[in-house]
Amino acid sequence: MVKRPENFENFLKTSRLGNNEKINVMRFAGLAYAGCRLNSWCYSIKGKKLFFGFSEYPKELANIFSFGKHLDYLAVHNDQIEPFLLSDSLGLMWIAEFDRSSNDQDPSLVYVLGPVFTAGSSPIVVREKLADLDFSLKDRRKIEAILDDIPVLAEGTLTQYARMLHFALTGELAEESFTMKKAVISAEIPEKEVTYEQLRGDRTALSRVMLYESQMMNMISSGHVDEERLRSLQEAVMPADYTDGDVLMNAKYDLTAFCARAVDTAIEAGLPARAAKTIELRFIKRTVAAHKITELQGLSSLLVQHLSDEVRKVRENPNLSEPTLLVMEYISTNLTHTIDLKKLAKHVGYTEYYLSRKFHDETGMRISDYINLQRIEYAKDLLLNTKLTVTAISELLQYTSLSYFGKIFKEKTGTSPQDYRLKKGRNKNSCG
Repeated sequence: MVKRPENFENFLKTSRLGNNEKINVMRFAGLAYAGCRLNSWCYSIKGKKLFFGFSEYPKELANIFSFGKHLDYLAVHNDQIEPFLLSDSLGLMWIAEFDRSSNDQDPSLVYVLGPVFTAGSSPIVVREKLADLDFSLKDRRKIEAILDDIPVLAEGTLTQYARMLHFALTGELAEESFTMKKAVISAEIPEKEVTYEQLRGDRTALSRVMLYESQMMNMISSGHVDEERLRSLQEAVMPADYTDGDVLMNAKYDLTAFCARAVDTAIEAGLPARAAKTIELRFIKRTVAAHKITELQGLSSLLVQHLSDEVRKVRENPNLSEPTLLVMEYISTNLTHTIDLKKLAKHVGYTEYYLSRKFHDETGMRISDYINLQRIEYAKDLLLNTKLTVTAISELLQYTSLSYFGKIFKEKTGTSPQDYRLKKGRNKNSCG
């Protein structure tokens, strides 16, 4: 259980932050810990004194931070004005930002978040290296016992926490192009070779990522998605160190590889290869076109949801042909664009007449009816989960007039868009 940080009063006296910023820093520390057990620290730079540690294990983790020579590094490299990453020889990562609230040229305090493991980190490596350090057996055992409580986060998620820390300290938003610089600090620990048997027998961070990804693949192959579980798993698809610290490029590489594995899983589950590869191509194009790490967040879960939906359609309608599945997939991903029979026929490679006939024979409905059905389902989601006006939703979904949108919506749901939002929204709020 986390208690009020020790030496908190010293922090309040020493920091030149305004009262609001001090409150924001402590609130942020509590939220970071509640969100993913991310610990927060405040050190004086010159005296190398810990003012407070918002952590369940303040002594043990503070010892690890001190051993890593982070404070020595911070005392020398105190000219950075944005958050940055510290990576030590143990394989742990920390976020740091200096308190620049005073007019002094050199900052007196530094705020730190961590430690965390990333995809390439391994608790077994830390355990091996701890054996070579000057810790008592009692302290070393305590540290080993808490390794599994250290969160595993993607570097993109670390960047988001760094942005939040920067806002708590300064009241200012980081630039959209902000990416954290990484400082690798060596404590001159002799490297030990880790055998395959050791890695296989330990709950490494990588094995956890593989386990989480396996659960996502199971959702695809089963055609059923547990949305709450999927949200908790999506951070497991993390960028590994493929490049020299380029977080965005790492994420693109890793998501592209994840996409290939997910599509192969869907094909094995019965989704026609052409439909699956169409989804893969569109996903990869979106990944490659991203200019910011935030544009990639959530893409893995969207892919899992999409592939799972397509697999479920195949399972529920085993007689659906590949052309019909391709039509359904194209419609579901182009609801906000103009869709006409000519485009669909070209996409599938059939004549308009034959495609219309085939779709109707297999589904029992016309293509235009299916388009309306999918658009109304999307409209229902937009009405409950966005603040878009009914007019804006109508235009977004390519309806020629608000009255026609209202007519189709009532045909499919039995009520108007306005009444649906009012009634369902009230029920949703009462349950939350």
